[in-house]
Amino acid sequence: MSIDISTFTSTLQTKLNNASGLAEKELLLLTKSLEAFSSVYDMQDMATAISQVNTYVADQLGTIDDTINTALANVQPVSSMVNPTISQVGSAIGQLWFNNETGEAWYYGGTGLFNTHIWIGFGSSVGNMIAKKQGVTYANGNSLSDNQTVEKSYTVPSGVSSASAVLVGSGGSGYYNWANSAGGGGALAWANFSVTPGEILTFTIPGRSQGTNHGKDCILTSNTRGELFRAQGGQHSATSRNTSYGNPKAGAITPGNIDSGRGGLVSQNGYGGGGGAGGYTGSGGNGSYGNTKWNTNPYNNSENGTGGAGGGSSGYESSTYGFAGAGGVGLYGEGPSGMGVTSNNGNSFYSDGRYTGKGGSGGFDGADNNNSSHNARGGDGTGLSTYTIYHGEGGAYGGGGGGSGTSVSSTSQFCRGGCGGARLLFGGTYPNNAEHAGTDESVVAT
Repeated sequence: MSIDISTFTSTLQTKLNNASGLAEKELLLLTKSLEAFSSVYDMQDMATAISQVNTYVADQLGTIDDTINTALANVQPVSSMVNPTISQVGSAIGQLWFNNETGEAWYYGGTGLFNTHIWIGFGSSVGNMIAKKQGVTYANGNSLSDNQTVEKSYTVPSGVSSASAVLVGSGGSGYYNWANSAGGGGALAWANFSVTPGEILTFTIPGRSQGTNHGKDCILTSNTRGELFRAQGGQHSATSRNTSYGNPKAGAITPGNIDSGRGGLVSQNGYGGGGGAGGYTGSGGNGSYGNTKWNTNPYNNSENGTGGAGGGSSGYESSTYGFAGAGGVGLYGEGPSGMGVTSNNGNSFYSDGRYTGKGGSGGFDGADNNNSSHNARGGDGTGLSTYTIYHGEGGAYGGGGGGSGTSVSSTSQFCRGGCGGARLLFGGTYPNNAEHAGTDESVVAT
């Protein structure tokens, strides 16, 4: 049987780097060792397979402890024409399951949420996890008054010992009167962490930013541990990196993307388009003033988002018609990054998306520079229905607002930074096993 391992090594190495518990690392080392024999694996000859596993471990990983040795000795594969399910009990941690029809391969990860069972993929299914998920999306930050926040709390249920969360700060505001600057993108921060039944987790979620205000932080706190971590809001006139705006920040927990997740910057003179919201493994695209770009950004020196982030926006290099809003970011794990814009592509009001930053990971696109409003585009990863978005406004969640122009109406909704958002997840992990939980996903209006 042939197993596709084209992305095997790099994906497992990423998982190893992000693993927070020793038991998880031990299981990942076990699956990594399967690489040694996958190309010649014969399901009827487990003795040869295990021998090659042991040889590989000895050569590549050095001395292995008793836990891994025990797991290797108990590799008892199941051959099937289907994938395992969350109701399928493995005989032991590390038990293998092969789908003969598709070539997918899984190992048993133990008991999951509410006494279901976890199967973790490798080979052609690397990066996947079969597990029951339950999610709570804290959405509708758009319904808050501008520059305001709201708190929402959740009590950890019995039988739950781990959780995941993602936070997005609101985008920095632009302003409708010339000559005011654009806003940088809000940060995205995620973490996978332990919890205790009865622990109260409280999310502070920001609405849209307006005027010449910076975006506000999205914060997760615990009644027993204090602040866990936060995603900072974007900066108004974010012409250079600032440690107070647009970054993931650690509290009692260090976000898994502490070295990325930054919101994008605006042009070097402050005018023009907004910065995109931060991403799961990358950072937001930068806004531009036509062809006038941004100061050097060490996290992402492009108009396009990276690692699932939103794209930066732009507009014609003049003071007249204002600028579009930047792309926001979704909450259901890393997806395609949003494209940005750096160009002079007509000097007028436009409603065709030519200057907007696109949403990353299913976030909403920024608003056109149309001196009016329209239905927001995109948003499949937000938990929100489409909403009315105004000239130059950043997309949800966390897109930076564009700067304005002399012919733009003096309307307070114009050029606002996109609202922040948050999500709590049980039974999955960020950044790549956090998809929408279907009927087990609750949307809580903020």
